[in-house]
Amino acid sequence: MVIVNTTHASFNDPSRLAWGAGHETGHAVLGYKDQLFNGDTAYKFGSPQQQEIFRTLPGAQRLINPDHIMDHAR
Repeated sequence: MVIVNTTHASFNDPSRLAWGAGHETGHAVLGYKDQLFNGDTAYKFGSPQQQEIFRTLPGAQRLINPDHIMDHAR
């Protein structure tokens, strides 16, 4: 089961809602985890530091990162 908070302010856009649902499905169904680099989470929609880590993740970590999977799936 995947639960997504559809009332979250970030999900006013149907495209972003679909992206979020796919991201959470990557966690729940595929077992993917948000990747860490230098102790911080790589997250596309996180803090500026998390976004920078997301953009610079090494290739092997991109293959199992839910955010990169969703960007690639589009």
